[in-house]
Order: sequence, then structure tokens, then C-alpha cells
Amino acid sequence: MASSNGYPFTSRRKVVERITSEPAFALACIRLVDERRGWMASHRVRAGKVLAKIIAGDLSPSDLAEVISLISPYARTVSRILREREIAEGAPELAAKAAVFGVLRPASAAPDTREVVQPSVASPSVADTPAAVEVPVVAPKRRGRSPGSKNKKPRSESEPKRRRRS
Repeated sequence: MASSNGYPFTSRRKVVERITSEPAFALACIRLVDERRGWMASHRVRAGKVLAKIIAGDLSPSDLAEVISLISPYARTVSRILREREIAEGAPELAAKAAVFGVLRPASAAPDTREVVQPSVASPSVADTPAAVEVPVVAPKRRGRSPGSKNKKPRSESEPKRRRRS
């Protein structure tokens, strides 16, 4: 689904258009989101009820309207999932286009074609050097007060708690 700017993938806008115009696509999207990403807490119960009706096969027109209203906020997620599928199933040209548009995720990035240089046998490894072994690990500094401090000096057990005057 190419657009005027050369974007070769299914965009969020196209997903929204297809959800509202094609009920079968909306049903496929609701299953896709349920399998891949899951639902926000506010949608989880509604989605579970609708999915049970879809699986049972007794989906009414009002349920279909609920499916469309339920899946519409997830259009960006659906477009990302469809884009990842298109890149995986497509040619390397799609991965190159994805890199141009900045939509490649690190896991799905195109393989690096540069030559790998092997280290020479004579050079020692980093673990063998004394600097790597002797440097102690310093814990990061905590910000703020230490736990339980509250800027009070410690009281002995014999001193009673002071009460506030009202």
C-alpha cells in the first residue's frame, strides 16, 4: 500500500480505513492484537467478551460495532505488526526502504554486509589485562536522603516520643 511519499508499508490511516470498511479485517485485527500485544487494562474485559463471541461464532451487528470501536485505538500497533510482516516476507528492498523511513527495529534490521575483522592471536584478551581484573566496581551514588533518615537525630529507647501541640 504505497502512498504519495513513497512509503511502501501499511500506514495507520490505511488501517483505520480498512477497519471501518471491512468487518473481516477488523476481526482479524482484534485477533492479531490479542495474540501479539495484548490489551490495555481498560479494554481487556470488553475484548475478552467480544473474542469469546467471535470464537463461538455468534457475532451480532452491535458486537461488530463494538469490535470496530475497540480496535480503532490500536491502529498504530496493527500497522507496526503488518509492517514487520511485510518486511519479513518482502524482498531486501523493503528493508532498505524501511531504513530510509526510520521504521526498522533493531531485531529486524538488515544484516550487516561489512567485512568482519578477526583479532590477531598475539594480542591479549581484555579479561587477561591487569586493569580489567583489578578495578573494583563502584556502586552508583544514591540521590537524596538515606532511607529512614528524615533529618532527625536518633533517640534512645528511654526517651518518650514528643507530642505535637495543637
